[in-house]
Amino acid sequence: YMWLAERLARAGCAVALSSCVVPFGPKTCLLSTPFDLGALGSLEAYKRGPSRAGIAAILDELRALAAASDGPLAGRLDLGRLAVGGHSSGGRTALDLASFDEPFGVAAVFSYGASLVNSGMGAFAERGSVLPCDAARPPPLLLLGGSEDGVSAGLSESGDATETLRRTMAEGVAPGSGRAELCILRGANHMAFCEPVDPTCSAVDSDRPLGADGAAVRSALGALIVDFLGAAGVAGSRLAPEERTAALAPPLIFAVDAVRVPEDARCVGAEVAAAGAATAAQPAGQAAAAADEVAWEALRGALDGWMDRLRSELRLAPSSFAEESAEWAAGGLRGSLDGFASPAVEWGVRYANEAAESGGGGGGAALGSAGAKSVGVNLWLTSRLPVPHMTLYVGVRAGRATLMADHLPRFDLGERPEHVAAFYGGEQASRWSAAQRVKGLTPFR
Repeated sequence: YMWLAERLARAGCAVALSSCVVPFGPKTCLLSTPFDLGALGSLEAYKRGPSRAGIAAILDELRALAAASDGPLAGRLDLGRLAVGGHSSGGRTALDLASFDEPFGVAAVFSYGASLVNSGMGAFAERGSVLPCDAARPPPLLLLGGSEDGVSAGLSESGDATETLRRTMAEGVAPGSGRAELCILRGANHMAFCEPVDPTCSAVDSDRPLGADGAAVRSALGALIVDFLGAAGVAGSRLAPEERTAALAPPLIFAVDAVRVPEDARCVGAEVAAAGAATAAQPAGQAAAAADEVAWEALRGALDGWMDRLRSELRLAPSSFAEESAEWAAGGLRGSLDGFASPAVEWGVRYANEAAESGGGGGGAALGSAGAKSVGVNLWLTSRLPVPHMTLYVGVRAGRATLMADHLPRFDLGERPEHVAAFYGGEQASRWSAAQRVKGLTPFR
């Protein structure tokens, strides 16, 4: 886990890694802290924490380093801003700290590849059940996972790798009073959190193949964790741009969710969080379509935000010239138009197009993907302005997002009025094309 330690150190955190190997079942497992197997005998004992003594020992060592008269950490550790995170069984240790009352004053908890769904390992709970959070004041929680986590899939009846994480949010975290965020990364498996992967770890045997670039997954995880710790007041406030979630590659996001976290306080990028959660537990095709929908909502929302700004800056008012084509359908496509005009704008439209779900025939077939969507703004400015035309466009199709902006005239519409008539039709088409030819292109040329 040195990759994450270095990432957190760049964000102003002092990081302590603990790795303790203990006999655990028929094979040797890596556990993050000394683990008291006797605590698995009852729920009361488990809530007191099988790892509590190990964590206390680590904190005692950190206090000694901070209180020392010399050394790189002397007088530099703020144990009042303590975060605990972990992977796999270490992640469950961290989750237990967020779920049950603990004596350490933890300010934030993050985990990857772990959940509150029980494996049946102890007598305190049945396999497949979820322990609800009952801490009086649980710390903020960031729950991370991968869509190809074979270990998590083994704990779900459906074989869905994300089910345990979603159940943790719905049945474990939601009944409590703490703030929690969930982010699942597409293609990430259980061992993606490790670099390098230890082949002797028993989790390797039950994991699924990695379906994404491992370095990209870890980069995204690092950005999410750093932003989360920053929001929780643990990480430093002066973060380099590359440390921010804004650098996160949207295609890696499989699903997001949050409980009692305001929009402006989420660590997942605002565009992704505002778009809502893609449904997990889907076949690959459905999952890709869900990801397209998340991207689409974010892009459409961003363009509409610019549209609101244009309305204000250019004093755009609704116009009736596009009324006859306000709703239309042709050749496998359907769409809508809203018309605008102002003293600075001869005509303007906001248009939205969508391929029919069947994807059959005509324009739908030409798009190459059922459900492809686009939205844009075209403004033809008055001839007194040096820039006659402004275009903003966003589209999503088959896993690709397209963004386009220009301030050049569409000469083909001016030279070929039949294009205007074919797409918009109605009595206003001649007025529209005349405005482009006479008041737009001629003075411009």
